[in-house]
Amino acid sequence: MTRITIPRATRVALARTVALAALLVVAAGLRIAGMAFDRPYVYYPDEYAIVKPALDMVATGDPDPHTFTYPSFLIYAETGIVQVVHAVTGAPLTTPAQVWFGGLPGSGPSDLAQDLYQYDLWGRRLVGLLGVLTVLLLAFPGRVAALSLRRRKVSSTATREQPEATRAEPDGARSAAPENGEAGGTPRGPSMSAWDREVGWLAGLVGAGFYALAVLPLDYSRFLTTDIPSAFFTAATLIAAVAAVSRPPDRTSNRFLILSGLFAGMAASTKYNAAVVAIVPAIAYLSRAGSLQAIPTWLRGAVRSRTPYLTALAAVVAFVVITPMIIFDTGAVINDLTGVIFHYNVQGHPGAQGDTIGYYVNYLWTTGFGPVLSVLALAGIVWALVRHRASDLVLVVFPIVYFLMVSIPEVHFERDLMPMVPFLALLAGRFVADAAATVYELIGRRRRFLGAVAATVLIALVAVQPAAAAVQDARVTRLPRTETIARNWVYGHLMSGSAIVREEYTPQLDPYSYRVGYTWTLSTYDLAWYRSHGFRYAIASSRLYDRYFAPGYPTEAAFYNELFSLPVVYEIQPSSTVTGPTIIILDLQPGLAAQQARSP
Repeated sequence: MTRITIPRATRVALARTVALAALLVVAAGLRIAGMAFDRPYVYYPDEYAIVKPALDMVATGDPDPHTFTYPSFLIYAETGIVQVVHAVTGAPLTTPAQVWFGGLPGSGPSDLAQDLYQYDLWGRRLVGLLGVLTVLLLAFPGRVAALSLRRRKVSSTATREQPEATRAEPDGARSAAPENGEAGGTPRGPSMSAWDREVGWLAGLVGAGFYALAVLPLDYSRFLTTDIPSAFFTAATLIAAVAAVSRPPDRTSNRFLILSGLFAGMAASTKYNAAVVAIVPAIAYLSRAGSLQAIPTWLRGAVRSRTPYLTALAAVVAFVVITPMIIFDTGAVINDLTGVIFHYNVQGHPGAQGDTIGYYVNYLWTTGFGPVLSVLALAGIVWALVRHRASDLVLVVFPIVYFLMVSIPEVHFERDLMPMVPFLALLAGRFVADAAATVYELIGRRRRFLGAVAATVLIALVAVQPAAAAVQDARVTRLPRTETIARNWVYGHLMSGSAIVREEYTPQLDPYSYRVGYTWTLSTYDLAWYRSHGFRYAIASSRLYDRYFAPGYPTEAAFYNELFSLPVVYEIQPSSTVTGPTIIILDLQPGLAAQQARSP
């Protein structure tokens, strides 16, 4: 029998393909799990800012969303989804008329009717898909950003000794600068060795795996918000920039830089603060100088090149095309953007302000990344700064600058970290890949098999904690929600027509079955006001009232203390079998209950 021998290159390529396919399946499964966790009502409060403008645009035919708290990419994408879902299902495009009771509306701005839930769910599926595609994208930049363990080091003197004229050429193959644009004057050859490619692919796969497992991007892949899409476009910006610095500064490299600028503009059209990623193609272009010392001389020629201007133009065009109302409704854009800036820096947000850096670090350490990924990301940052080649600078500068920028305002939301998460995941992945390659080199000198086993064990060990956290997160997401259980209790125990006042993060009730009043926080009015306006029950949520027991809110804290002294009609708390905030239903008029009990 003839023995069929499969070439090693084919076997390696097949193994990489299988590993990547498996990783994508895991990433998709984790994101699909619990995506409809709140059916038939939307519990996440910020999704309405995407769904409702999209519904209005389809219903009226007006291309202006008339809201610019976020840029327009996701709103327009959701508009397309609404068009298709409405055409297929005939679901309504408008919410029922607002019903008022006791001087309060029957629903809040973030509430969506049951008939509209499918629009939100399909939008979430789009966001989840972009999360999986980000995993796919991250599998590739590591190939050119990896450490070349067997690369011959070239003295930086060679670069410094080049004639100024040749080092100053910004574009084209005429440049005598290092072929791959490596900063610091340590160029690699025109091609990577087979070993380098293997380490690079490993870095990309490990980084993609870390992104797939990290709780922060995993959580927000289940919400119709701008965070995951912005991470997708920052990752795309990174890939194009890394591709540009991985080859000589020729036409193809220039095209990659322009493409990177295009993706940066798309990132900005998804989330305003993601516009900072525009520094990535800028750094990639500056790396052509060869060293920091050479930049002033190199810039004399660089300013005559079309590439930086075309890159900036691509970013601007992408942003304007996707957010066209920046031209046609400029006043509304400026007004809403000013409101966002005021909210973050002046107005504040109870429960989400103060010690912003401490909050972000603590969140990443305890939840968003976990201790293992946090340490690996930090180690990756240090390692990139130590190496400081072009690919390192393209990868490491943005997350540092971006983190410092989002740490300035008083208000902090963990999802604002999302644009830099792909970079952190890849930094961690490359550090682990380099470490695994070093272990393989040390142990595999005499016994290759043992070296491969040791490297595999190292990667598996660092993946244990992130994988466990991801599985636990998916499990918790699928648990019954306290809001749903409380809503079912209301329908089963409170008489139809009862007057109920509720605050944000509490079950959405049918204003046609109950006389419902909504207010953002129950502390807006005192108990006497609610009683005088006919309300019998109040529903409170720990996701709201907990924030007012922090220092700085004495009036609100006093109100809730008085409220919680009333008889509790029903309370549901999160546990190992139930997730969500604590929901408490209180009797605002206990004397009325006693009077009814005495009546024959």
